[in-house]
Amino acid sequence: MPNTSETKGLNDRDIYYYRRRLQNNVYHDVLERYYELARDQDLTQKRVAELIGKDVGQVCRYFAKPGNWTLSTVSDLLLAMGAELSLKVVLIHEDY
Repeated sequence: MPNTSETKGLNDRDIYYYRRRLQNNVYHDVLERYYELARDQDLTQKRVAELIGKDVGQVCRYFAKPGNWTLSTVSDLLLAMGAELSLKVVLIHEDY
């Protein structure tokens, strides 16, 4: 991919792909932590909902499939699990 300052813009396909990829990665990381705690400490979705002040149905929907979660939602879910997300920006291609 060429340097973004030298292009006319990103194409819609790439934008959509990387948005979904990030959503899926965050979803996977949050769910992985939840499943560990569910297995090891009997954490339930009901308890997560109580901790973050949400309806259990809402938490079930969060955990059912990747979605367009806000950063606040990600933070709240992880906080209920005693965790936070560690992020690192990495280059997609050397051309950037």
